[in-house]
Amino acid sequence: MTDLSTLISRLEEATGADREIDVEVCLLWQAPNEHYREPWRRPILLAREHQFPGTLEYVEISGVSARSAPKVTESIDAVLSLAERVLPGWCPHVGQNVHHKHWNGALQRVDEVNQDIISITATHLASPALALLLAILKAKLSEQETQQDGLQKGQA
Repeated sequence: MTDLSTLISRLEEATGADREIDVEVCLLWQAPNEHYREPWRRPILLAREHQFPGTLEYVEISGVSARSAPKVTESIDAVLSLAERVLPGWCPHVGQNVHHKHWNGALQRVDEVNQDIISITATHLASPALALLLAILKAKLSEQETQQDGLQKGQA
């Protein structure tokens, strides 16, 4: 499975919807054999590396094919559902810079400890869905790094 840093790099280079990225995102927050029905209301897919580099072999679980993975690189609704699921308490925002023709995705939340507003932003040329998905991945990476820093401080 792809780690967040690699997936962020791939997403930054994407020029449009990408089903392989959709499946990788779907797999990031789901156990391989778990059937998740809310908010996507579809069983999860299992993907594994194929013998040809850069491609995925899709394995069906319960008769569901790769076509049923949420289209998070294409649909703003799918990305908003993902944000609700993996980042509860964060408020998503999407906008377009009409002069420079790029999309901005942002997530914000209030820090429970010191009441500061935490913002994660991302920019993408291709679509609002890609911009918000990129912000989600950066927010999850930031959460992981914060957790790792907390664990290291606790061990010291």
